Amino acid sequence: MLNVDQRALPRNSEHREFVLAQLRCASLRVRLLLIEVDTLGFGVRAGFIPPENAIEMLDDMGALDLVGLPPMEVAG
Repeated sequence: MLNVDQRALPRNSEHREFVLAQLRCASLRVRLLLIEVDTLGFGVRAGFIPPENAIEMLDDMGALDLVGLPPMEVAG
């Protein structure tokens, strides 16, 4: 279940508008992530971004688990 305090949410039409606004924000965040991942892929394909850096950037974006890469060994 959600960790949302139900008392903190507006009710009725205000509640619906609040949820719709949050869904619009989520949609925009997903679109931005898609653009960032696509751009990263183009950079790797063109040779501008080394694969190791791309993996780090995916991790920084919070998208590493979406890619399904095997765990990297840490040198050291």
